Amino acid sequence: MNSGHFKPGQSGNPGGRPKQIKEIEELARQRSAEALDSLTAIAGDLEQPASARVAAAIAILDRGYGKPAPPLLIPTLFYVR
Repeated sequence: MNSGHFKPGQSGNPGGRPKQIKEIEELARQRSAEALDSLTAIAGDLEQPASARVAAAIAILDRGYGKPAPPLLIPTLFYVR
């Protein structure tokens, strides 16, 4: 009976990632400077909606510094009002 676990030394993905994904990643990397230029232009264009400028700024910051870590939820025994 299979308990949903792999045997020692057995891979869950023996073929690795599909080659097509690697090709798409490479194409995206080739266009990253253009994409960053577009985001920068949108973020600085006061004629764009504020939501578009904020989204562009967040995308730039996320790529430069990484996405912020999610807050830790610590269970407490107290009810705060």
